[in-house]
Amino acid sequence: MLRIFSTIFFLLFGLLFLFFWVLPEYEEMRGAFSELEAKEKELESRSEYISQITGMYELLLENEYEVAKVRNALPPDHHLPSLFLAIREMGAQSGVFVEGFGSFTVREVDDLREVEFTVNVAGRYSGIKTLINRMEDGDDDDEAGISLETLSRIIEIDDARMEYMEDRETRPIEMSITVRAYSY
Repeated sequence: MLRIFSTIFFLLFGLLFLFFWVLPEYEEMRGAFSELEAKEKELESRSEYISQITGMYELLLENEYEVAKVRNALPPDHHLPSLFLAIREMGAQSGVFVEGFGSFTVREVDDLREVEFTVNVAGRYSGIKTLINRMEDGDDDDEAGISLETLSRIIEIDDARMEYMEDRETRPIEMSITVRAYSY
């Protein structure tokens, strides 16, 4: 009989031991393993993110010239005089006198900033044509390097109005050019 009681006692003690000590330890160990698994996934995700950033950085280094062009895109409003100065220099190189700039407007179009302004020029037709090509297409045969390439701006000529004078021999052609420049 003692044997049956001792067997029942050890069986109950074993079940209580299993229920109150081993099972909580098992649950704690399972929680630690799931936490470890989550940390491993996070580490893997961060490693992947770092490798993507490294790849992007290497790509940026490979295309440094193009990145510099984008970085130098049309600056905020307080830098617009640099654009005006560059157009004046292009005009001088083209043999065209830039008489002045009309009022300009700045507005947001989608994700782009659009600046519209007028440029009043005077000169021979060939010089005006060269100036327009330099502003719009970036064509530049001179070594001075003032062009769309060095300005890194997206520029388009929207409208051009020419005034013919009676005395074409002595007076140059006067033209009002509406220019749009875009930036990010």
